Amino acid sequence: VRYHADTVFPTASVIKAAIVAELFTQAERGQVSLDTPVTVQEADFVGGSGVLATLTPGLVLPLRDLATLAITVSDN
Repeated sequence: VRYHADTVFPTASVIKAAIVAELFTQAERGQVSLDTPVTVQEADFVGGSGVLATLTPGLVLPLRDLATLAITVSDN
C-alpha cells in the first residue's frame, strides 16, 4: 500500500519522539544519566519553545524532566 509515498513532509515535533527514545536507550546502556542537570538559558529559547520560554532563564532541570516536557507539552 502506498499513499503519498514520494511526498516529503516536515517532521515538525515528531522528531522529538526519536530523540527521547534515543535518550532513554542511552540511559539504559549507562551512557547518560536521566538525572543529569541541564541549565536552560534564554539563548536556548526558539520559536515554539512552549512553557520553558515563559520560565526564568537559568532554570535547572534533569534530562528526565526535559524529556517529559518535550513529549507532553511540546517544548522544543
